[in-house]
Amino acid sequence: MEKTITEALAEIKVIGKRITSKDDALQNALVRSSDKIDPHEANGGSTAYVASLKQGIKALTDNIVAIRTAILKKNCEETITVAGVTKTISEWLVWKREVYPVLSSLYNGMQNRIRRADSDMDSYGRMSQGEDKKSAIINADIQALNNDAEQIAACYEQLDGQLSLKNATLMVDIPE
Repeated sequence: MEKTITEALAEIKVIGKRITSKDDALQNALVRSSDKIDPHEANGGSTAYVASLKQGIKALTDNIVAIRTAILKKNCEETITVAGVTKTISEWLVWKREVYPVLSSLYNGMQNRIRRADSDMDSYGRMSQGEDKKSAIINADIQALNNDAEQIAACYEQLDGQLSLKNATLMVDIPE
């Protein structure tokens, strides 16, 4: 059955809720006091009911694997161009999840360190009025650093939009 990636991802959420519901029923049916009547006796008993719930959960988890695999295959085939760079969707997803946070933290850290150094030097200059005012030596091109940080953020935002568009339009074939 063909679905958009967005529909397939929504189906995974629905399956997750169905698994939770079956798990709740399974936990409730798993153990009962010996003085209680088997509530599932007419349908083969609680043992059969528990086995049926377990089988249902397995079928649902198999369905999740099939959906995720179909999405993964499609993401390995399709490409997106962001900021002039073309990569597969899978590669961009790795960049978004693992590379962007590192780069964002790195650039934010450098920018904050420079601001702190400037602030510290200003404070020191006010305290030592008779001495020569000291200044911070920055071992990086501040403008280039700010531009790089802005480009990375813009790339992330553009990627987010491209991924949303692809998820809404790309079709995946999900086995039934």
